[in-house]
Amino acid sequence: MTISSNAASGDSISTWSARTTTSVEEDEVAPAITVSPQPASDMLTISLSDGAVRTVDVKFVNLSGVVVLEWSGAAVTGGGVALSVSSLTAGTYTLVVKSGDRTSARNVVIVR
Repeated sequence: MTISSNAASGDSISTWSARTTTSVEEDEVAPAITVSPQPASDMLTISLSDGAVRTVDVKFVNLSGVVVLEWSGAAVTGGGVALSVSSLTAGTYTLVVKSGDRTSARNVVIVR
């Protein structure tokens, strides 16, 4: 869409452009992650919505922004990957899952 004013009337010319995205390539979007159980106590399972087998990096970030637990190279298969969270204290964390250049995040509650 382009909008222009009339230059003949002495007005200055202003041009505005807008672009609307109607679709996104499937491979450009990070797959949705599922985290269960919620809340968790000892083990947490991370699954990817597309069921693909991937190697991911996983971080648990506390409310102060400090990474308190992380795994590099966790293999997520069709059934997901089970991770021990027994070393975390009770509270709310941000779970950050990175696969290649794609990153997804979820809030996770740990109970004791």
